[in-house]
Amino acid sequence: MEDFLNLYFKDFKQPGVSIYKRSKVVFILDGLEKCEFPLDFEKNKELTDMTEAASIDVLLTNLIKGKLLPSARLWIISQPSGVDKIPSEYIDKVIECRDDKKELTEALKNKILSTYEKKLTQDEMYTKLYETKMGDKQLVPTTYNNIFDSKMRTVLTEGKAKSGKTFYTQMFMVDWAKGNSNQDIDLIVSLSSNELQSKTKYSMNTFLDQHFKDINKTGASIYDKCKLVFILDDLGKFGLPFKLKKNKELTDMKKVASMDELLTNLIEGKLLPSARLWIISQPFRSQQDSS
Repeated sequence: MEDFLNLYFKDFKQPGVSIYKRSKVVFILDGLEKCEFPLDFEKNKELTDMTEAASIDVLLTNLIKGKLLPSARLWIISQPSGVDKIPSEYIDKVIECRDDKKELTEALKNKILSTYEKKLTQDEMYTKLYETKMGDKQLVPTTYNNIFDSKMRTVLTEGKAKSGKTFYTQMFMVDWAKGNSNQDIDLIVSLSSNELQSKTKYSMNTFLDQHFKDINKTGASIYDKCKLVFILDDLGKFGLPFKLKKNKELTDMKKVASMDELLTNLIEGKLLPSARLWIISQPFRSQQDSS
């Protein structure tokens, strides 16, 4: 081990001076899954002498077991495929490195597919979507999976009951979950009237935690780091006053407020200004969110 460390520190260590036993040493072993040594903890000979020559495999197993440099500390980095190379009795703590946003996105995609994919294959829809420019009565054919362009934040879809509005939102979610469209989106928040009629006060973080409680296993509140799309389906059933001009301004994701205040600040862009909204309504309720 001494020869190995001398070689490692050869560029800046004074030759002939051994200080390793008197030093606090941390070893970082990165990429355990790529290690080609057998790491035979049972058969490799025991080694305690720093000056005794041995193979790298024997040096490593004795270092990990604490026979060589027992005061040293080890940080071992590995993908899951390499974890079983070291017996658990030689590991004091396990820290898992997770991409919370990616895992939450994948969990949501799986939930959407299991909920809607089979159902949508059994349904047929003959209505079409048309885009109208604000103040312009001209109808331009469009599709559900490209309703947002780079400048669009809020899209309102109105139509009579049973005209296919909800069907198109579900198709939008399934296409996203399959990876066919809108892959810049991290999470889709499809809200029901039952969720929004709650009289309980939430912060936006807590409300989204509650919404994703079945799939957010880590409990991490990462929503302000995600690209979100909110789908507010059937605006007329929400039962909220939507007092856009009267409700207090809210920008803090952790601040508790009523559901009406959360939604009005979301719609105004005070909360989660980078989020996109798709609001679904029958025609007689579509003006409520602008009053």
